[in-house]
Amino acid sequence: MKRLRLHFSVGVRRAAYAAFLVAVVAAAYYWREPLMRVWREQAWTMVMATGFMVTAIVIQARNFIAFLDSSDDVSVWPLSRVWALTSLANYLGPFQPGVALRIAYLSRHGVGWRESLLATWRQLCTSGWISLAGCGVGLLTLTAPYARLAGGTCIVVFVLVPMLRSMLRRSIGSAARPRWLVGKRDLLIDAISGIGLAGIVGVVMQYLVGTALLWFVYRAYGAPIHPGHALLLACMVYVSSLVALLPGNLGVLDAIYVFGGQGVGLSLPESAAMALMLRCAQVIAAAGLALAGPPPVRAASNPPGE
Repeated sequence: MKRLRLHFSVGVRRAAYAAFLVAVVAAAYYWREPLMRVWREQAWTMVMATGFMVTAIVIQARNFIAFLDSSDDVSVWPLSRVWALTSLANYLGPFQPGVALRIAYLSRHGVGWRESLLATWRQLCTSGWISLAGCGVGLLTLTAPYARLAGGTCIVVFVLVPMLRSMLRRSIGSAARPRWLVGKRDLLIDAISGIGLAGIVGVVMQYLVGTALLWFVYRAYGAPIHPGHALLLACMVYVSSLVALLPGNLGVLDAIYVFGGQGVGLSLPESAAMALMLRCAQVIAAAGLALAGPPPVRAASNPPGE
């Protein structure tokens, strides 16, 4: 019975994913003339957006290295190729399967799976933490009701997180029970430690590049967007990507682009064309970077998987 339910659940998800793709294709065909017209006018914007996407991938790879416990033998540019490949692999399934593929790949080239998993966890946590500040600043620039209250709340939580993290680390370090907590103490402390200034600055740069990308693209499409709104959209994009319920975050990411465009005065065809262009720029940037150089190979000081 459980197996039948599992197969049914997987079948429903696949059917929903296929239906979504069919709907996207049908919408693109229905609006093909305005989409093509907008695209012809925005060819240079496409080139610039692809450049922003390449920069973002390189920065994310650099951030991963900053969160590794020992990173002397891993260089940014080769790792960026692996990062690009695994970002393309995220289109194969929900919940970012590319992350697992990246960890598995690096474990075969000298970066132990535990070290890689911890670095990934630290990077995700730092990204979520920085997004609180970004959302707070972005909301404070809006005039919508309760936006300032929500923005102030995000800022307060952002300030409290390091204090809570320090308290949690001390509590785990001094805990004498339960037994399972004591046995996993070192792992838990490692999971909430190892977040230094280099990693934080790198994640901030990642959000700034994402903000600059959206500000430039929306402006190129004629939307009077201001930096605070672009920052809020960038935070929504990155936070939604942390979960990615659908392969490649399809639908969710594109909806953020479309509704964000309509919120600043773009028409539905213009917003859809912009969202589709940003999606294509992301894929082209990842594919181009994946072919740009050799993958990272680190001298294995530990056997793979340790």
